[in-house]
Amino acid sequence: MLVYILRICISIGIAQVYAQDLSGILPEIAIDENDSPYQIETVLPRGGNIWSLNWSPDDRFIALGNKTGLRIYEAETLALHRILYGIKGTINSIDWSPDNNKIAASGPEGEVMVWDVNTSKSTNLIGHTRQVRNVRWSPTGNFLATTSHDGYIKIWNRDYDLVKDIHVPRGGCVSIDWLNDNEIGASCWDNTVRVFDLKKDEGLIFANGLQSTKAVLSLDWHSSGDFLVTGDYGNRNDPIHNVRFWSPDGALLKEMTSHTKEIRALSWNPQGTILATGGETVRLWDKAGKLLYVFKANTSPVWSLDWNSEGDKIVSGHNDGKVRFWDTSGKLLSKIDGHSTRITARSFSKDSTLLVLGFSDGHIRLYHSASMTSRTYKKHSRSITDIAWSHSGKYIAFSSNDGNGSIWQLKKNQITNPILLEGHEHNLNTVVWSPKDKKVAVAGYEKDVHIWHRKGKKLQKIETNFQSIQKLKWTGKKPMAVEKSNAISEDEPVYIRVNGDYGIFIPLNNNRFALFDKKGNLIKGNAKDFVKLYNTDNNGVISNTLEFKSL
Repeated sequence: MLVYILRICISIGIAQVYAQDLSGILPEIAIDENDSPYQIETVLPRGGNIWSLNWSPDDRFIALGNKTGLRIYEAETLALHRILYGIKGTINSIDWSPDNNKIAASGPEGEVMVWDVNTSKSTNLIGHTRQVRNVRWSPTGNFLATTSHDGYIKIWNRDYDLVKDIHVPRGGCVSIDWLNDNEIGASCWDNTVRVFDLKKDEGLIFANGLQSTKAVLSLDWHSSGDFLVTGDYGNRNDPIHNVRFWSPDGALLKEMTSHTKEIRALSWNPQGTILATGGETVRLWDKAGKLLYVFKANTSPVWSLDWNSEGDKIVSGHNDGKVRFWDTSGKLLSKIDGHSTRITARSFSKDSTLLVLGFSDGHIRLYHSASMTSRTYKKHSRSITDIAWSHSGKYIAFSSNDGNGSIWQLKKNQITNPILLEGHEHNLNTVVWSPKDKKVAVAGYEKDVHIWHRKGKKLQKIETNFQSIQKLKWTGKKPMAVEKSNAISEDEPVYIRVNGDYGIFIPLNNNRFALFDKKGNLIKGNAKDFVKLYNTDNNGVISNTLEFKSL
């Protein structure tokens, strides 16, 4: 039986509810405006380094991966478009097929997956036994190459049949790149660069320095085919990090030693005029190896990078878990960032068209429930503990563990003009509006209830004999309080197991809802195609109300 769950809560155990899988996910983005309390904070869950990213050939999307899944963002707005699941652990490499229709990615346990972009259906390529470091489509899209620490480069055809195995000893290769459907270059752990002619079934090995333990991390062919470029790791005995140009027959043409960190990523722009290399920051070079720019607005090592098709923008993934967008002068254009803390409070507008989430780091996010687009705001320094909509729906009040409350005005479905309610001695737990929306009461880990005017003037302090106040409601001319309660309020979230972890089910109205992970990232749910939730039993699911005591 389909369960329509409205404002229900849990007290003992977890509701065992199952969710039907969906193919897509709706946008989620915050927009930056000067001197505004909200900011660019497109949400990317903290999942370690951004090992992999790839700009779609049509420039519409950016695909990137860390430990939390393969996420696809709209390149123009940075809205989250879709999440593709299937690889457990860090996604090491991503590559979009030349026709835009497929995405290949690899993981730490030998996984290679290919998704159909239009349907989100996936194909798992079985064959590697250890971490797969790189996946690359050939220029025509007829073949997919994969390289792994199991010592093999594997070539797969369009039907995902394995057509060739290439064995490379001593840990295999890290990076691979096609020149054409027959020739492929590889940078390897044994300090070699290799070029394979698949048609002739021949290979050529380049020496790449004197240190046998100095792995070559990155490789990219120039579009002319006249040379290729590599970047290496360095080691304790040889801390220099080299960018090298090589001829196809193995001759060293050029060597650059400016980087102070290992060169994990490099890429020629599609026009073949500028090389981007990623070490301690992004550096740009011309075709002759002359240094053009050093990007100054970055403080975190680069782990991945790619160009758009016009060759005028670069996207880079970093050690700090952020993704940055640049122009070719090194100007930082935008970034994908975000907080990764858990949801601590949430509340709906009366008509259920707007949803507000509060987070343990003090962030506030306002969702439009029809489209599930959002903006993120910041005024508090610690956890949001309670949210209260005014009766008119024109204002929203918050309480926080930073000891402050705040009042925000709702204009054109966005919140603005925050007023901070300061001066409380302890953390605040609860906030409530008076019936006519002129006053707000806040209380928390002290015996007093504080009453404020909507415009930010403190009006009254009411002393109680409570040690702390957990919840307020306004009845008649004054607020009422509850000191302690084992009951859970109707605003408590319901947790649902999804993708091996617990997600948070938030109802929007009788048959609409959203499903978030515990960090506040939208997983499923939109206005057109709802997940159907089925409950096998009602164990552990109860509904409770609080008993209030008059002050």
